[in-house]
Amino acid sequence: MAINTQKYIERFLKIRNKLGQKQDLILNQQQKKAYEVLASQYKSGKPQRLVILKARQTGMSTFVGGYFFKRTATKSNVNTLVVAHDNDSSDRLFNMVKNYYNDLPDALKPETKYSNKKELVFDTQDGKGLRSEYRVGTAGSGDKLGRGSTIDNLHLSEYAFYSGEVNKTMTAVLQAVPNTANTCIIIESTANGFNHFKDLWDRAVAGKSDFYPLFIGWNEVKEYRMRYDGFALDNEEKRLKETYGLDNEQLAWRRWQIANNLNGDENLFKQEYPITPEEAFLSTGDCVFNQQKIIERLDKVKQPIISGEFTYDKEFFGNGHIGLRNIQFTSGEHIKIWKEPEKGQKYVIGADTAGEGSDSFEASVLNLKTGEQVATFTHLNDEDYFAEQMYCLGKYYNWATVGIENNFSTYPTKQLDKMDYPNQFIRRHEDKAYDDISMQYGVKTTSITRPLFITSLKSVVNNNIELLNDAETLRQMLSFVKNVKGRAEADKGKHDDKVMALGIAYYIRGEELV
Repeated sequence: MAINTQKYIERFLKIRNKLGQKQDLILNQQQKKAYEVLASQYKSGKPQRLVILKARQTGMSTFVGGYFFKRTATKSNVNTLVVAHDNDSSDRLFNMVKNYYNDLPDALKPETKYSNKKELVFDTQDGKGLRSEYRVGTAGSGDKLGRGSTIDNLHLSEYAFYSGEVNKTMTAVLQAVPNTANTCIIIESTANGFNHFKDLWDRAVAGKSDFYPLFIGWNEVKEYRMRYDGFALDNEEKRLKETYGLDNEQLAWRRWQIANNLNGDENLFKQEYPITPEEAFLSTGDCVFNQQKIIERLDKVKQPIISGEFTYDKEFFGNGHIGLRNIQFTSGEHIKIWKEPEKGQKYVIGADTAGEGSDSFEASVLNLKTGEQVATFTHLNDEDYFAEQMYCLGKYYNWATVGIENNFSTYPTKQLDKMDYPNQFIRRHEDKAYDDISMQYGVKTTSITRPLFITSLKSVVNNNIELLNDAETLRQMLSFVKNVKGRAEADKGKHDDKVMALGIAYYIRGEELV
C-alpha cells in the first residue's frame, strides 16, 4: 500500500538529537511549511521548484534529505544529487541519509550496493533492484556535477556559500534536471550578503522564475526561546514585540544569543537569524541609507491600489510634432499607483533612463505638497514607449512637472517636447553647449547634482520614510553603498535606477518649492 511522503518520513526515518539519541523525524512547523509548498506543486502537476531563505539551524537540510530519500528509496530509476558548500557539510549530509537507510525496517530497505564515493546505489549486482541512486557532492571541488546524467531530485544546500565557479556549477546541475512534473529542485541557504543567492531569491520573489520563494525566520523556530527573568525591554525589543508578536521568552533568547555567541553585534544577528528577508540580505558594504529604517518601512508598505499602463492613439503632424489621443489607463504592470491624483494638487515626476541597456527606465511620482510617493513606472527598454507613458502619466497627475535624466540620451525629453508636453522641468543652470532651448529641459546628473539627489533622498529616509510606498525602490536602497573611493552607488551586481529616479523626483520637488 502506498504511503504519502510525510507519513513515510515521520514513521520510518530517524534522526540523532543533540544527545546522540535516535528519535523519529517529526516535521516541525517550518519543515511543514516547505512540505506544503512541495505538495501543492506536486498535486498541480508542476515540476517542484523551491528556494528557501532561512535563519540558521531551522532543520531544512534534514527535511530535504528525508524528502529526497523517500523519493529515491521507494521508486525505480531515480537519480538524486545533493550539492553541499564544503566537504564537512557533504560528509554530514551523506551520513545523515545513510542513517536514514540503516534505521529503516528491514522490510522497507531496498537492496543496496555501495561505491567508494558518497553515494547510495539502490540496486543489485545483477541490476535487478531499483536502479536508483542518492549522491552527495561538493561545490567548487572540481566534480563534474550533473554532467552526462539526468537528475530527478536536486538539493543545493547553503547555496549562498558556494565557492569556485558558481555559475558554471549552477548551469551544469540545473540543465541536468528535466522540466517535467516528476522532478524536484530545492535550493536552501542562509544569506551571505548580496551575491548569486540574492539574485536567485529576487528573481523568485519577482515571479521571474518557477521557484517558489519561502522565507523561514528565527521567530518560527520553537526552540529559539529562553526563560524571561523580567529584564526591561529596550526600544528595539519593544518594536520587535509589537511588529512581529514576539513573546518575552523569544526576546530573552535573542538577547542571550547576541551577547554570548555574536559578540554583542545586533547586525550580525540580523544576518544569521533574520526575521525578514531584508534583514537576511543586509549589505556588507557601507550603506548610504539607514537600513534599519528601510527594513521597518518594508514591514508596513502596502500593495498599490492599481497597476497598469496607458493606451492611446498616436498622430503625426507635418511640423514634426506628435499627438496622443484617446488616452486610457488599462491593466498592465509597468505603472503602479498608490494614490490617485487629487483635484487641484500639483505633482512632480523624476525619471531615470536606461543607460546602455544596463538598467531600466524608471520614474517616481511625488505629491508636490506632501512629498509622498504616489506612483512609479518601470520598463526595460523602448525610448518611444517610455516618453509616451511619461506624457500620459504626467497628464494623469494634473500635468505634473516631468524631469527626465538626460545623461545617456536626450531622446525622451525631445519626444515630450514634440508632443507639446506643457510642463517639463527646466534646469536652473543650463548647459551652455546647447543652443536649442529644448535641450535645457530635463535633468543632468553631474558631480554637483548627483550628491544633491542622494542628499534629498537621505533626508526623506531619515525624517519621513513613511512617504515612500514602493517596496522595490526601498530594497534597492538597501544595496546602495559607498564604494572604496567613497562614491555612492549600487553594490556590485545590483541596480540603482529606481533610487536615482526617486532622488531626481525629490530634487525637482525642492526646486519647484523654491
